[in-house]
This record gives sequence, C-alpha cells and structure tokens, in this order.
Amino acid sequence: MKKFCVRCGSEEGDTIYIVDGLCPRCFIEVNKPSIESIKIRYCGKCGAIYCSGKWVAAAESSPADTAKEIILKYLKFSKKIRVADISINLNPYEDTNGKAKIVFDIENKFKFQYELPIQIRWSRATCPSCLRKAGGGYSSIIQIRYVNWGDEIARFVEEVLNVYREYIIDIDEVKNGYNIKLADPHIAKRIADLTRRRWRNTKILESYGDSKKLRDGSRFSRLYISIRILNFKRGDYVVLNGKPYRVVDIDEKGVVISDQDGALHRIDMDELVLKYMKSRIKHSI
Repeated sequence: MKKFCVRCGSEEGDTIYIVDGLCPRCFIEVNKPSIESIKIRYCGKCGAIYCSGKWVAAAESSPADTAKEIILKYLKFSKKIRVADISINLNPYEDTNGKAKIVFDIENKFKFQYELPIQIRWSRATCPSCLRKAGGGYSSIIQIRYVNWGDEIARFVEEVLNVYREYIIDIDEVKNGYNIKLADPHIAKRIADLTRRRWRNTKILESYGDSKKLRDGSRFSRLYISIRILNFKRGDYVVLNGKPYRVVDIDEKGVVISDQDGALHRIDMDELVLKYMKSRIKHSI
C-alpha cells in the first residue's frame, strides 16, 4: 500500500515524497514558522547593511544576501528536511511584497521547491562610521552612576566593552560611575535595557542636546541617557526629601531605613527610586 498525505490525501510517487505522514507542501505549511515580513536596516549614507549584530560594508554583503540570512534563521525544521537553496527578488531600499523561492532537501532523497510569500521592509539608519563623520565624533552618551562599587559593576562594564567595542568612541571613569560615548544611539538604548535587566532598582532618563544642522540640511542631536544604579548596602546614608536616613535592611521589595531619632520606616523600592533622583548618598566608614 502506497504512503499518502494524511492532510491532503496525495499519494507518494515520483513527484511526491511522504515525510512524517505529510507530503512536502503540507509538511512545510504545517511546520513553517510564522514569518510574514522581515526588516533590513541599512545606512542611508554609505549603503552598509546591519547583519548578525554588526554593520557590514555594502561591498561585503548585498541586500539579497542579508535577506536570505534572515529568512534562513526562521526556516529550521528537523534533520529530515533542510534548505538546499534560496533565491529572492527585491529592490534594494524599497519596501516590496514578493516571494522567496526555497528548495528543500528531504532526507537527502527528494528536492521540493516552495514559494514563501514575504514582505521586505527597509529601515533607514546611519552606521557608526558615518555617524562619527557627521556627528562630530559620537552620537550618544551614557552616564552610569552607582551607589556602591562592586564586582558586578566591573563585570558589567567589561561586558559592554567586549560586546559593543566597535561602537564605543570613548569611556571615562568618573566619581561613582562612567561616561560612555557611542557612535550609535540604538546601541546606547540597548545598553540601558541591559542595565535595567541586570539591576531592578535603576532610574533611567533620556534627553537630547547639542542640536545642530548638518551640511545636507538635516538636524543632528546627541542622545543623553542618565542611568542611576541604586545598589544600596546596609549602613548607607541616604537623603530623602531633605532628611537623612540610614539603610538598615534591604530585600527584593524595598528597604528599611532609620531616621535621626532611631525610628524605623519601610519604603517600597519603586518609591525609593523616585525619591532618590535628587538624593545625596554617603557610604558609612
């Protein structure tokens, strides 16, 4: 008895191969990931493409190659079926609705071509190299300030330097923190998100400054991100609403503080973050 597709009823033959009870078309339609569109970032000045976490010069990676790489990340099924070839027609830097022609190899025995409808969306940006030329060296600055120095601060700064080294223009160590100048504001925001995930008790503010008009008529403004890491320790002095307190205890939800009369007060961490913006901290000796 011939094998048949349990979904559409097609029988196995010279042009149909049954895999896991399904014909190739039904197998792909049942198992394919949900991908209706992909976004490709490109530099509007030099044509560089943002691919696999870094900017690649236009001469090294074409828009079509980048589109293929993104699609391939979604098209992973099992050891029984793999992508043998992929082709896609697109107009660089123009949003298009098209089809990616994909040739699947099933168990190294049968090849099947499938057309995947997909929308290509282009996102215009400016690569770090062009930002340095246009923005006077850097486009954003992160001002990281902490309450207490510790190994976790050192590890975080080292991680940022290792992962985003190509985007960092300069880094200055200042009292209770660092000033990091970057060539890409998107990377600056990504680092701010990393900080928020690493330390629950942070206060992050964004602002823009140093606005100026460029030669091409567009305007440029630097992004400033202020990050306060409230990594309190027992014994810290903290000023809230003009009154000094000593940190007595800390847990995930808040802190217990003592006033000048020795009375204890419990304050939720979210409330402490808000009140601390203009506070002054001095660590006990």
